[in-house]
Amino acid sequence: MLFRKKVFEVNPTDEGISHKDVPKKFIKQFKTVVKLKYLHQTIATLIASMGYFIGGLARAWSAPGIPSLQGLDLNETVYALAQAPLSKEMTSWITSLTPMGAMCAFLYSIGFGLLGSSFYTSYVEAIMVSRIVMGFSLGLCIPAAQIYVTESVDSNVRGTFGSFPAIAMALGIAICYIVGMYLPWHFLSFFCTGVSVFFGVFLIFIPETPQWLLSKRKENEARRSLEWLRGTSDVSSEFEDLNQKHSPDQAKNNKEGDSKRQRIWDKAMLEPFFISLILMGFQQWSGVNACIFNIVFIFKSAESDISSDLSTVMFGMVGFVATLGSAFLVDRAGRRPLLMISGILMGLTMGLLGLFFHLKSIGSSDGYDWIPISSLVVFMIGYSLGFASIPYVLMGEILPTQFKNLFSGIAAFYNLGNTFLVIKLFSNISSSYGLQGVFWIYSGCSFACVVFVFFCLPETKGKSVSEIEYLFHCKWASKASRNMENDFITKL
Repeated sequence: MLFRKKVFEVNPTDEGISHKDVPKKFIKQFKTVVKLKYLHQTIATLIASMGYFIGGLARAWSAPGIPSLQGLDLNETVYALAQAPLSKEMTSWITSLTPMGAMCAFLYSIGFGLLGSSFYTSYVEAIMVSRIVMGFSLGLCIPAAQIYVTESVDSNVRGTFGSFPAIAMALGIAICYIVGMYLPWHFLSFFCTGVSVFFGVFLIFIPETPQWLLSKRKENEARRSLEWLRGTSDVSSEFEDLNQKHSPDQAKNNKEGDSKRQRIWDKAMLEPFFISLILMGFQQWSGVNACIFNIVFIFKSAESDISSDLSTVMFGMVGFVATLGSAFLVDRAGRRPLLMISGILMGLTMGLLGLFFHLKSIGSSDGYDWIPISSLVVFMIGYSLGFASIPYVLMGEILPTQFKNLFSGIAAFYNLGNTFLVIKLFSNISSSYGLQGVFWIYSGCSFACVVFVFFCLPETKGKSVSEIEYLFHCKWASKASRNMENDFITKL
């Protein structure tokens, strides 16, 4: 409240202040207001996004960790304690168990701690259990963190702030690649354990979202939460809108008393749900996690002159920088254009990478060593521009409020199920059809997604959650009205 008043304290008739000074002083004070307004929202978003950062560590661990386990780093001690070189089948299971554990839905620190301690027990089984436990925590944290961010921030910056979790995950992946260059797999795991403990401590300092508190009928706490997030006590209008939406009588007023079970089958409810599911599926079948989890193996298979470790770090850093850049575009360019550009870039680069491995299989790849690193770097740029963050942003935007917890949980489960399949089948498909077959599948899926976005996804840029829900309701209400008119005309 205090900083809102200060904006209008500039009086051009005051002594020593000319009319020319007003714009400068106003702009300076306005910038102060903006900083205060979004300060707490930024803090809450950054803390919530730490879960994604640790998720990035968990996802990227296998890229440097598996070669260490297999003895590819020529560390004889680590090789001996791993008991035996891991087979391709065992490697694929260790790599893919994290998303499978997330499907079942503990703390990251427990999983990473088990992973590090397995160095002393020398049991591959302990490694596999730790990957499942990490996946379990991913399944709990990822959908909750994205919903928290969506519900905490203003609608005019929801796209930018909603990209923070994806940025955090990209940063976690890049840091894991860098640290993994210098640490063997067990010390890498202990490093990740320490980061996870910090995440648990910082969570104490942020409040629950106002929407969740209102759903539990805690109005006073909800108002305090909203005031803290907005940085001002002047939240009456926004709080009344939220309170009305979550009032006990609201459910009775919807659809003239229709039960919640009946409303869940409304087409206006199901369409955004299926859009989220399809986008989650396309995100994974672009092949991004197959590349992230197996990037060292891919570069070694390419037999490029560039060091596989250096290429891996470059791949991770490009992903982080590009995801960071996309955060500033999503509220300017819109969701649809970024997703389509993202899909086209991923389709082209995966197709080109598949062509390289096809040429390599027939002995004609001489002079094309630049293709793997350049294709994967451009692929990561394309992925980061759209599919890294926008499917999660859209999940928080388009899913109906009354079923958001249910639908987001199912969407996250579906996403992680596809992640497991993509990672697990990477080794199987590449063994049967070569790496070119794998990358051409990813290319086709990326181009198919562009078509889906063009025809089926509405633009949500600048719209509030209520406006987006109204958009879907109006769409199906108008279709129902036209169908009734057509039926009436037919009967006549």
